[in-house]
Amino acid sequence: MHTRFELAPTSRRQDWEKAFAFAFAIGAPAYFSLYLLSDRSLPIALIAGSVCFVGVFIVALAVSTTSPGHLALLDDAVQLDSGHLHLRVPLAELDLAAARLGDDADASPRLITRAAHAVTIPRHSGPALVVTPLDSAAFIQTLRQHRK
Repeated sequence: MHTRFELAPTSRRQDWEKAFAFAFAIGAPAYFSLYLLSDRSLPIALIAGSVCFVGVFIVALAVSTTSPGHLALLDDAVQLDSGHLHLRVPLAELDLAAARLGDDADASPRLITRAAHAVTIPRHSGPALVVTPLDSAAFIQTLRQHRK
């Protein structure tokens, strides 16, 4: 059995915040450098720096809106693939019957993209696993059917 679930996308607010933080981290030193390179001319530094800031912001926004990834329910494991993160958790470790909607603050790892889609899967030993499939109810139903 191999079933794949898309992860819930991050909120648009998170995308904007990440892009702004990245653009500010690049933009602040760029403003100062342009100010020094323009022979301490504030208007030139502000115009050139603003163009640089907007360009970096647009690129950062495009990069931050990439697909969040997917969960795959395999015969012997739950596999998460999201960008550079690849996690495989054996089904034998998980208490599939106790899987429930909602977030568990003590869980680890907490692979949260959108809290409204959170599914907590307790482990037989150790902290629970929290994931956020786009269709949380179908994910739980498939987990429970997979246990049989």
